[in-house]
Amino acid sequence: MSESLRSLAERMPSVPDRALFELVNGIIVGRALTQHRADLTGIGMLVSRALGDDRQRELLTLQQLLQGQATTASWLNEVSSQVTLSHLAITRVAECLASQQQRVKVIEGAVSSIRDDLQLVYDACNARMDEIDDWCRNTDLRLAANDEVDAIGYVLESPQYRNMPWPYQVLFLARQLASGPAGEWEIRSDSTHLRSLIVKRFVDSLSNVVVPRGGLVLSFALDESCESVQAEEDRWLIAELLDAGLSPELALPSAPYGSLASTAMELSSLPEGGRPLSPGRTALALTRRRLGWIDGSYSRQELIESIVGEQFDTARAVWLNVATL
Repeated sequence: MSESLRSLAERMPSVPDRALFELVNGIIVGRALTQHRADLTGIGMLVSRALGDDRQRELLTLQQLLQGQATTASWLNEVSSQVTLSHLAITRVAECLASQQQRVKVIEGAVSSIRDDLQLVYDACNARMDEIDDWCRNTDLRLAANDEVDAIGYVLESPQYRNMPWPYQVLFLARQLASGPAGEWEIRSDSTHLRSLIVKRFVDSLSNVVVPRGGLVLSFALDESCESVQAEEDRWLIAELLDAGLSPELALPSAPYGSLASTAMELSSLPEGGRPLSPGRTALALTRRRLGWIDGSYSRQELIESIVGEQFDTARAVWLNVATL
């Protein structure tokens, strides 16, 4: 205590009581400020956080300040024993501090409740954002799949497909579609609606293909396809692109139409002495023995539907198997 304050205390008996009251009043003001911030609504707290005001940190800081002031009050109570404090003043201070301590507990409970409410809001917002992200991914995938389906006619006219036999055009492009966004979208949407659109695109794009009136004989169609590929190296390349010679771990699961097309083209690539007279008929017999019965005649649309369905089913099985790894 300074000399001037000590002198004033000697002349004015009420000064020691007033000094202690002022110190306690400072504690009350600080706690009132803390309560004001604790009484902010949930919206007010969100706005405060958006402005960079870390409210919980300020509450902890003020709480430390209050503890320091309380310690100071205890220290002042000790050092002021040399002056006369009325018993009534000390009693009033004790009651006031007890009351303020109770209010602090109430504020702490309110802060805890607000924190729990904000956590619920935070979790709900996170869940909603996850739903929005998933919707965006699905939308992008669906649009990419639709773009691929719309481009079927243009792809069939590209240099990579233009000179290929039409059954092999359907097979290769259906496999490409099933392995890309179209196949992935079918799994996500759990719908085969896209297949019907793909079949329609193929049928429209291949409307100039001449099919016998009695239907398409599969073995003859395969023989014609093999003969239309002049170079034996090209035939073997087509067979390899259809997984001929690959290990089971790398090749797609065996399916009748893909295996039939690959076997027929592989047989037609053999040298003259080992090549069967009808690679298509031989391949059909081998495929029936290995994988089960395959019809021998189709309409153009039936064959396209069978090939597209097989490629999407095969790709779907691979997609699902990869997703579980």
